[in-house]
Amino acid sequence: MVSSSTSLTILEKRSLKIARFGNVIMAIAGILTAWMANADALLVDGLYSGINFLSSLVAARVGESVMRPWDKTRPFGYYADEAIYITFRSVILLGILAFAVFSAITKIIAYASGHEFSEIILGLIVIYSVGMTVICGGLYYVHRYYWLKTGKKSDILKTEQQSALIDGVISAAVGLAFGLAPLLKTLPCTSSYR
Repeated sequence: MVSSSTSLTILEKRSLKIARFGNVIMAIAGILTAWMANADALLVDGLYSGINFLSSLVAARVGESVMRPWDKTRPFGYYADEAIYITFRSVILLGILAFAVFSAITKIIAYASGHEFSEIILGLIVIYSVGMTVICGGLYYVHRYYWLKTGKKSDILKTEQQSALIDGVISAAVGLAFGLAPLLKTLPCTSSYR
């Protein structure tokens, strides 16, 4: 008979394996599209997916570690590893958000100082955004499916599920923002700047 802790680890591994594949695709797509479309904002999205890939590698190890029995060095067991992992993910997310804010402020200052930027290729960005939103939605449901199969016991899969949702919202927001950007030219307040 397979123990519930072994079953939990197996389910986590399956979900995280699918997530690694999806996040590698999204990281490469984000970085390539940022370069091809002249849109640094997509670089943040690609980096976030890259971080998700790396953290899924760590999560797999943490999932195995948590199931280990206590020993002399860890008399209360290895459950704290899961809390440390979740904290690590939160700190990384804050770092990425800080990078995005700093990058945006730098661009705004450069633009206000008269710096010229390369034209952004909107079509690529919209295609990218739709694709990434679909992949993130798929990862969200994969993690949710396996999380429910664990009896809602895996904090790792719950965190990964929330991460996929956040990544999907970011991808959709980026596509929406770039898709609506051309409408700014039609506003009366911008007509004097044309």
